[in-house]
Amino acid sequence: LKEKIIDKIPFLAISCIGSITTMAIFNDNPIFKNYYVDFYSRMLSATKAFASYFCKFFVPFNLSNRYFYNVSTSISDWHVIISVFILALIVYFACKSFKKNVVIFFCILWVFINLAPVSNIIPGPHWMADRYLYYPSLAYGLFVAVLFSKTFKNINLFSSRINLKKGIVISILILMLCFYSFGTIKRNTAWSDSITLWEDCVKKNPESALARAYLGGSYMKKDLKNKAYPEFVESLKIFPSRANVWANLAYIDMDVGRLDEAYKKIRLALLYEWNDYEAHIALGLFYIHKANYNRAVIELERALELKPESIDDFILIYNSIGFAYHKKGQNMDAIEAFNKALKFNPDNYEVNLNLASIYTFYLNDKEKALLHLNKLKQLRPDNTNVEQIQARVSTMFAK
Repeated sequence: LKEKIIDKIPFLAISCIGSITTMAIFNDNPIFKNYYVDFYSRMLSATKAFASYFCKFFVPFNLSNRYFYNVSTSISDWHVIISVFILALIVYFACKSFKKNVVIFFCILWVFINLAPVSNIIPGPHWMADRYLYYPSLAYGLFVAVLFSKTFKNINLFSSRINLKKGIVISILILMLCFYSFGTIKRNTAWSDSITLWEDCVKKNPESALARAYLGGSYMKKDLKNKAYPEFVESLKIFPSRANVWANLAYIDMDVGRLDEAYKKIRLALLYEWNDYEAHIALGLFYIHKANYNRAVIELERALELKPESIDDFILIYNSIGFAYHKKGQNMDAIEAFNKALKFNPDNYEVNLNLASIYTFYLNDKEKALLHLNKLKQLRPDNTNVEQIQARVSTMFAK
């Protein structure tokens, strides 16, 4: 036993370092303060989470990539009572199996140990997540295998003789395989793209502000602003202080010309979170609409300082900075910004169109104009803007 304990010490040390680092990050991040509840409520809610996880092993229904979770504050909550009863049965079964079958005891203990760090005993941003079951589910697979192995010891599966016990066991095994296979295929359809994923999540968790915000963002990426707007509105009804959601509403308002409404939403976004980069992007775009290009560049560069999270955001910022510089008559600065945008995605249509337009109509650089024109032809050959640039470039080469 001493040797077995000693050779686990390095792994324990690594785990402690990881845990301390995670806790330090949680404590320094103001976002996690929104999820903090007292220890008693955390323990009651963790009890519900443990029971739900065990149930999901056997009956994996209503799986979701994010859950809206009601924090329990009283032991009299019937969800807590049922969860305590379920966990008591599992603990009783584990104790009984310790002497009879240590592998089953190991499987149950494995699940508890691997779920403990993500059960919000230490405050974190998620009360439950399906991904937390990936590692513990190894034990569930072993548990099922052991149960069937014990049953098969008394049954000759390869015998041509069929008896009732053999037929029942084989039927149960086939039904389990079919059940889990069908569930896997069905669940995969929800993950076909971001819209189907978040639509599924909102359907199962309509009170999740974050799920509605992500669904709205997915609609925005597909240019379905009429669907995105109500999702953002519902998200803010549940959680009004999410700055990036206010910024997304402002984007939509600006697209349809509601500049005053957009500005009000941007002010609210910055009021809730002054250092939200999406709010500064929205403010930069607002100033572009107002033809205040100096302020636009300042706000967009501020957004860059705040480190955007996605490639799409970088492209939007650099493309908008390039547009502002172009409007100021600083075409070389505009080209520099557009080229930075292309580093993130060389096939971005709008950025290539802006570069082609500058080289064609303002700098009379026919080689570079032709370079970006050819890229535009690959992306959208029938676009009216492409035809106009094509005609001008042809004239340039004719001369």
